Amino acid sequence: MPSLDARLRALGGRIWLDATIPVIYYPRGTLRGLARQYFRYGSGRARTSHKHGERLRLRQMLPPAITLAIGVGLIGGIVLPVLLVIPLLYALALLAASSVFALKDRSLTALMAAPALATMHIAWGAGFLKRRALQIGKRRADDRYRD
Repeated sequence: MPSLDARLRALGGRIWLDATIPVIYYPRGTLRGLARQYFRYGSGRARTSHKHGERLRLRQMLPPAITLAIGVGLIGGIVLPVLLVIPLLYALALLAASSVFALKDRSLTALMAAPALATMHIAWGAGFLKRRALQIGKRRADDRYRD
């Protein structure tokens, strides 16, 4: 059975967030814990979009695209060093964003947003890409079995 939000959207409904609903969030104590959480989020999103045949929105496509781009930059940079500019630009963008946070909040601890954001983006992207690869592999195996 499709999830409630998928059924509501299929009927033309919309999902709204309500800021008055209290939500408790327990921040992860380590980047490893944060990575595990976001890897699972990305994997779950791939599963849900595949199950319901949903197209991803731009904001949902960015983490897998960033993860692929950084991978291409780091691995391809061994052969073609100019590709290292990809992860460098990403790191600079995160540093710039966390610097803005630090200036706005007048707190140097806001600079820790850079490693947290990188962890969330790359882990979400990796979880999504891994699940998608498994789905494609299963579909191909199923197609070979039917032939």
